[in-house]
Amino acid sequence: MDKIIADKSIKKANIELFSLNPSSLITLFEVDLSEIGFNRGVITQREIDQEIKTVFRLHNNIKLINSSIYWKGKEYQACPIQADGFEISARGTLPTPTLSISVSDEGIPYLTQFKERLLVLGDLVGSKVTRIRTFAKYLDFANFIDSVPPEGFSPDQNTELPKDIYYIEKKSAENKNMIQYQLASILDVEGIKLPARLVLNNSCPFTYRGEGCLYEFSNRRDEETHGDSNYSSLPDQAPPVANNKDEEINIMLGDIVVTSDRGEYNLGMVYNIGDSVFLSHRGIKYYFVSKINNNSIEPPNSSYWIADECSKTVMGCKLRWSDSAFGTLPYGGFCAVNKSL
Repeated sequence: MDKIIADKSIKKANIELFSLNPSSLITLFEVDLSEIGFNRGVITQREIDQEIKTVFRLHNNIKLINSSIYWKGKEYQACPIQADGFEISARGTLPTPTLSISVSDEGIPYLTQFKERLLVLGDLVGSKVTRIRTFAKYLDFANFIDSVPPEGFSPDQNTELPKDIYYIEKKSAENKNMIQYQLASILDVEGIKLPARLVLNNSCPFTYRGEGCLYEFSNRRDEETHGDSNYSSLPDQAPPVANNKDEEINIMLGDIVVTSDRGEYNLGMVYNIGDSVFLSHRGIKYYFVSKINNNSIEPPNSSYWIADECSKTVMGCKLRWSDSAFGTLPYGGFCAVNKSL
């Protein structure tokens, strides 16, 4: 969207907002489980790319529309959810909204799928929740019979109020009828501080195989992911080494050397024990090593694949860089702050 269109859309939303007879305000919600699901190894990259039960789009405008609402080509299904507490206080404190979702999924298949994901994930802490608000007169043509909007309606996908983006911080209540979650702004999520670099002696804050860490094949360098580092900062070879407990993968496989780099995982290919593949997610490549022969199961799946993960400790860094010609470890922690030294 260019600046002219954006300015025009903001003006239209403000005019409608302050109108004496505004169109009905429509509130939509997106609950994105892809990040936490991928990190926990229960959602695959293919499911994320195709949005297979990874992003749930809901609305609670049941009194107005007791069916799906279409916005920007996406379907938002009617579900018994309730959200409040988004108001910004004049005291300067960040709001901590609550999101309540009914657990009675009778007659709502979409809610059944949501509950299935919840059972697999265990909890939704860390999930991204986006509140979208627009006016009924600007909804997609698909919402109207034969795609013909009523008089006074003018569908416009660009006209919406600023989005509210929050993250699920904790489960605040639960009973036989509903589950309630407390949301927090990204600036208010537990453990987040400014500046973002924490001084810790026993934990590296760098993203494994990302900027700072730089343990990645030099020919797979990504400028956005690895920052301003040049190609010489990355090793020629950066094979999978160990899991997040510093257990070496070749020993776990019975002293089979992990040398067969098969590149990006290809659905439909068959892999053998010791073969390594990677999945890309937001610029970072996640590596997996096959535990069996004739492996056609998609990673991540711990029964068939061993995930290459860093323990974020000095030992984890040494396992990957000890034989390197780069000299020093790119460990991001601050060993000198250890009080026992």
